[in-house]
Amino acid sequence: MPTVTKKDLVLEVASQTNLTQKEVSQALEALISTITTQLCDGADVALRGFGSFRLYERSSHTVRNPSLPGERIVIPAHHVVRFKPSPRLRKSIRDLDPAMLQASNTENDYLEPLTVNTSGPKPAPNVPIPVAAFCQSIEPESMAPEPGLMMEIMPNAELSPAS
Repeated sequence: MPTVTKKDLVLEVASQTNLTQKEVSQALEALISTITTQLCDGADVALRGFGSFRLYERSSHTVRNPSLPGERIVIPAHHVVRFKPSPRLRKSIRDLDPAMLQASNTENDYLEPLTVNTSGPKPAPNVPIPVAAFCQSIEPESMAPEPGLMMEIMPNAELSPAS
């Protein structure tokens, strides 16, 4: 079973109402923006019959570094959003046909398996490497970035362009 996107939701709601796709899209964007703002302000968001969103603070914790076995790294405290389905939604899900659920978990026609090239030496952390070389090990050649583009691989940080 494929993932339903925002565009799919807009098309479905527009077909069920007398609203245009543009109006539905604007309403959906306003809803998402309002939920996000309320959560950032510390409020819980409850949608009766659907579920509730709540902001939690996750305490800092130590985990094993997958890149360097034996080394431990500290994940700092951060906020997470949790969703709790309503009793009505839980009942609807509980009443699903198990064969349909099993088919949706095994059918994965839109994702390719991830393969990483592990041959050769690994670069040291904080060393710029060519993006194309990095991406070719995990992406098809058609998705590789332009030659010469550089990035830094840093532990516990997002990818950023090399300076």
